[in-house]
Amino acid sequence: MFSISTFWRAGGAGAALAIGLFLGRGLASAAEAPVDTVYLSNGDRLQGELVVLDPQKGLQWRHPDIREPVSFKYDAVVKLALGDRSFKPLAAQSQCRVRLTNGDELEGNLQEMTAQQVVLDTWYAGPLTIARKRIDSLIPIVVNPQVVFEGPTGLEGWTIGANPIAGVASNGWTYSHGTFASSQSASIARDLKLPDIAALDFDVAWNNYLSIAVAIYADSLQPIQLMNKDVAPDFGGFYSLQLNYNTVNLMMVKKGAPLNSLGLGFVPGLEQRTSCHVSIRANKKDRMIYLYIDGAMVKQWQDPLEFAGQGTCVRFVNQVQAGLKLSNLQVSHWDGRMETPTNKVENAQTDFVRMLNQDTIQGAVQSFRAGSLKIAAPFGPVEVPLDRVAQLHFAAPGREVSQSLPGDARAQFARRGQVTGRFEQWQDGGLVVSNASFGKARFAVAAFKSFQLRPGP
Repeated sequence: MFSISTFWRAGGAGAALAIGLFLGRGLASAAEAPVDTVYLSNGDRLQGELVVLDPQKGLQWRHPDIREPVSFKYDAVVKLALGDRSFKPLAAQSQCRVRLTNGDELEGNLQEMTAQQVVLDTWYAGPLTIARKRIDSLIPIVVNPQVVFEGPTGLEGWTIGANPIAGVASNGWTYSHGTFASSQSASIARDLKLPDIAALDFDVAWNNYLSIAVAIYADSLQPIQLMNKDVAPDFGGFYSLQLNYNTVNLMMVKKGAPLNSLGLGFVPGLEQRTSCHVSIRANKKDRMIYLYIDGAMVKQWQDPLEFAGQGTCVRFVNQVQAGLKLSNLQVSHWDGRMETPTNKVENAQTDFVRMLNQDTIQGAVQSFRAGSLKIAAPFGPVEVPLDRVAQLHFAAPGREVSQSLPGDARAQFARRGQVTGRFEQWQDGGLVVSNASFGKARFAVAAFKSFQLRPGP
């Protein structure tokens, strides 16, 4: 049970080339990683800078070692992964998350709602008028949360832990373009002043195999070998959240006490991926810890005894000799708002609203104005402030799922969500997308982290 989770594991030198490519640099070069990566249909992968993306003209690609931009046929490109474009996630400026019936997800401020349409004001594409029949649900999110930390912006203020492998230097983490990267077993920690009710979010990407431990509410910046914890220097209790392959495990760790797993969870399909967004929510008073992967709740734990965490530090530990990246790290105060499964019927004939206090209202959501939803409920009309709503699911009758068309592509947002449609043109920092749900709109390229030009089903 603890073979991967509790031991630092040495790997073979044969993985060095793959790790070097994953981190965006050749083995003989210490230069900064190129910005973007293009994946071609023949299996080739090139790094450089995307200049032009056009279904008619193809793709123009700039590489620092090539004088003129290189052109590729559009149908030869499978995927584009975008590097840093000085983008800072602006989720704090978003009021809600709109999920479309085709699985797309958009963040923005709810500006207007009628029986026919929803107007979402976004920083990345301006106002988007979305046909209501193409919307599955609307999830309000915290407006202007009190952010404690955002980064990373460098190694300053962080502690790279001593490596427990004899003779291996403790320099296992590097920083570049808003990202921490590691290619060996190594820890990096900081006192992030975790609040008693906290939200911890970050993006993680890995090469070959995911094995990361996240220590929360720790009081030590040095890593603790769990199997040898009782002979380690004194430390206060903490929780070790471990993500390995497609499993998650939360362990309560105290010196002088047995290792205590609070329960395993599974993330089907995670073993086939190379990146995800991790969200941890914690409430010390309720002794609760929740884990979300890409917005979906994976597991919730409650310590049956007292809350074990005695500090406010966070440690990230790469547990294997393989490439790992951490980025878009944010710690903020949490208001307790959660995305929980509702008890709505999938083919419900009416709209379904769940409040923050778990009350529910069924009826017809008629409009949104001045910060409130107007609902025609069976017991009469009612107005509900949006900031008191946890979830809004629209009735099944009248909803339509827009079908993907040949040539459609999918763009993944840098923070969360995606949009599917026809990419008409990228140039000068903008991408024009045509979509059946909101028509044609120009998106800021800085909003995205990747494009899948052949998304499949």
